[in-house]
Amino acid sequence: MTSSNASNLTIDCQDFADCKVVKVAGRVDHTTSDQFLEDIGAHANTVNSNGGMVIELSGLEFITSAGLRALLLAQRTVHGTGGKLVVSGIRGVVKEVFRISKFDALLSVSESTSEAVGQISAAAAEAFSG
Repeated sequence: MTSSNASNLTIDCQDFADCKVVKVAGRVDHTTSDQFLEDIGAHANTVNSNGGMVIELSGLEFITSAGLRALLLAQRTVHGTGGKLVVSGIRGVVKEVFRISKFDALLSVSESTSEAVGQISAAAAEAFSG
């Protein structure tokens, strides 16, 4: 598990078989967007071709366009290896930002983390639930 804590942002990552689950909490704003980009990119760079990454955003309170850009770059990185990226748990203001910006159509979005992990692989789903 890795953890980053810039002023109002926490990012934790756990591996479940061939899937990384990256939990993001707090705010991605002008003070934390560089750290978000760096951390999300670092995790995306470690995904292999048979696996994927779930970015779990239920703890995220706010996201700027810089944060959305970081998500797109992570998707490009993960897809470049042949892996899958799924965003889960968007709610509140973040869900509204995704809807207005049409990012809910650009990224694969799942309501629950367990459902998102299941989209990566059966082995990941078993490891996540077990």
